[in-house]
Formats: sequence, C-alpha cells, structure tokens
Amino acid sequence: MHGAMVLPPDLVNVPANTYSVTITDANGCTATSSATVNNIGGPAASISAQTNVACNGAFTGSATVLATGGTSPFTYLWNDPSAQTLATATGLAAGTYTVTITDANGCMDTESVIITEPTAITLVSASSTAPVNWGDNGTITIVATGGTGILHYTIGLETNTTGVFLRPSGVWTYSVTDDNGCGPLTGTITVGEPPLRTLNIKLYLEGFYDIATNTMVSPLEEGPGGNCDYITVELHNAINYSIVEYTAANVFIKRDGTISITLPSSYNGSYYLSIVHRNSINTVSGLPVPFVGGVVSYDFSDNASKAYGSNMIEVNTGVWAIYAGDVNQDGTVDTADMTPVDNDSAGFVSGYQTTDVNGDGIVDTADMTFVDNNSFQYVEAETP
Repeated sequence: MHGAMVLPPDLVNVPANTYSVTITDANGCTATSSATVNNIGGPAASISAQTNVACNGAFTGSATVLATGGTSPFTYLWNDPSAQTLATATGLAAGTYTVTITDANGCMDTESVIITEPTAITLVSASSTAPVNWGDNGTITIVATGGTGILHYTIGLETNTTGVFLRPSGVWTYSVTDDNGCGPLTGTITVGEPPLRTLNIKLYLEGFYDIATNTMVSPLEEGPGGNCDYITVELHNAINYSIVEYTAANVFIKRDGTISITLPSSYNGSYYLSIVHRNSINTVSGLPVPFVGGVVSYDFSDNASKAYGSNMIEVNTGVWAIYAGDVNQDGTVDTADMTPVDNDSAGFVSGYQTTDVNGDGIVDTADMTFVDNNSFQYVEAETP
C-alpha cells in the first residue's frame, strides 16, 4: 500500500493495560492479537533492624533497610554524612536518617529511621564531710544523673552504686559510668581536715597562790583576769610514760589557774598530762586522760588524787596546788634549790626570776620559806 505507516514491532514504556495489535499485509489481509502488560510494582522499603547509640555523643548506631517487591538487583543510598550505599548503614550518630532503594527498573522507594541516644551523664552534686578525728574517715557523696540503667561510682579501687565513700582527708578523684560503660564523668572532691581539739586544764601553783582571792599573783604583772605565767604541757603515752606524744611549750596559765590549748584532733587516745613550770615540781595527772570529743577538760585543783601519787599540797580548803621550789628543775626540792635563792636574796635580785618562787618580783626570805618547807618534806616529782 502506498502511504501506509509502518510501526515498529515492539511497544515499550507503556503503563499497565491490555493492548491489541492488528497486522495488515500487502494484500490487505489482517490479523489481530492482544497482550496484557502487568504492573509488577517497584520496591517497598522498610527498616528491618536498628541499633541505637549506646553512649551520648557516640557514633555506634546502625540501621538496616529491607526491600520487598521490585526487581533486583537493588541499590541503596543513605543520607548520612558518608552517603553509605549498603543495606546496613553503620557508625551513625543520633538523628533521623533516610534511605532510598532503587531497583533494576529504576523504581525507587524511601524510608526513614530515628536513631536515639541516652542523655549524657552529668553531675548533680559532689559533697564531703570532714572526719571527726585525725586518722578517721570522712564521707564523700557523689550524685549524678543520665546514662543508661544504673550508674556506677568509682574512687580508687572501690566501685559502688550509691556514690557514698569513706575516705580520710585529702583530694580524691571520682568517676561515674553507666550500665553500658559510658563515660566516665570524672572530677575531684576534697575531704577536709578534722577540727582541732581544745584541752582545758585548771591548776594552781603553790608559790603564786593568793588565798585571799583564790587566784594567783602574776610575775608578768598582769591584772585580774590576766596571765599569771608560762608553763609547758606534755602528753605522755599511757602505756610507756617515757614516750612524749605532744608538747605545748610556754603556754599561758591565767591568774584563775586556767589553761587552754588547741591541738590536732589526731590525738584521740588517752594520755598522762605532765605539767612543767620553771620553779615548781613536775606534776602528772593521776590517771591517763581520755581525749574524746572536741573539748577535753581536766582539773588538778579539786582533789589531791588528780595528781599522780596525790603529789600536791592543799593551799585552801579543798583547793590543791602544785608544789613550789624546784628552782633547778631536777625533780627534787632540796638544798640545790636553796643555794640560788639564797644567793639572789642576798644580792637583792628582783624582776622576772626563776628564784622568785612566790612571784612577787623580789627574791627574798619569802621565797626561801617555800624551798625550805618543801625540802624538809622531801618533795619530789612522782611519775608513772
């Protein structure tokens, strides 16, 4: 036929439908046939597995996409920073990710997945209390929040889930992790030193005692309520008296007989109190004194038994004092003490002198009387 259009034998890129074709030859003969083009469908994407980030800020998430339908082979494209091209994307941070699947026919589908992460482990509070005594433990309390599951607190080799630790004074490093081992959150906490302990002592010195006022005169020339003189207080070991545990040298004794000493609370045992004065007999507490609490008190003056061996003299009714007259501090009142007093008396020596046994500022027969009387009584130091 002249002018007839000849079409190609194939029909392509048509939508699903049933199509008929008629073939006519040169003689005008025709034949008709039909064919159905089915819709085989593109791929359908779905997330088949995902792993969320274990630790806040980490890149441990992953997701797997599954293609159903469509025509293999499939290609994949994730929108993460690395533009991963496998069915499973790994190394993901927390966030929302989209994957596109394309099949062999160019058909595509997309799916999204949300990768989550736990909240960060953060510190709520870190506090400490100082020990009561030196050598004891204070308390550390760490409180944190966030993470996954139970939080685990560590200081040194100790790990617990309470955040409470017993530690001595010092600077301590702590760490906090969660059930996934995430973290650690780290920091330092200081346990302060224990408070000081106060030792209050009351005693009278025989030579300085004034019966009229029930106080002592002051060689330092201080008025009422002022200081009387200097003394030294020693703490001796309760088992082995020869061991001096602590010495407070040249502390003031007031005219009312009171002494107040501040010392570290590490001294928390029991100790003999040894009193040393420049012209008095060394006198020791009757028993070891227990150092308990913030304030320790001991009164030598209310009973002779408060001195070891009851080695004191009653200077007023119910008032006891440490013997005077050991001028050379050899532990005995004898002629060796009388000699320097006698010499200074003859020389009319005055002022702050060891030989001024009664503290009136003048070395005279009044001082010699104390030495003579106590020498006659064979007064000497008594110690454990």
